[in-house]
Amino acid sequence: MSKQDVRPGRRSFLRKTALFGGAAAAVSSVAAVAMSDQGAHAPQAAPEVDAQPRGYEATPHVLKYYDKARF
Repeated sequence: MSKQDVRPGRRSFLRKTALFGGAAAAVSSVAAVAMSDQGAHAPQAAPEVDAQPRGYEATPHVLKYYDKARF
């Protein structure tokens, strides 16, 4: 294929695609940073503290897992 066979419209399409793809990536990253900054300054509720820590609990779904894990 010689250089004269390459259509210039195809090249401009690829250039525009690369340009707009890069611009879209930049805009989305700026938007993500802006949204993460908004949540950083919001007041947060204090975590609830149990009067008695409960520790490990063998709930029914945990016992079912143990039964299935046996060989």
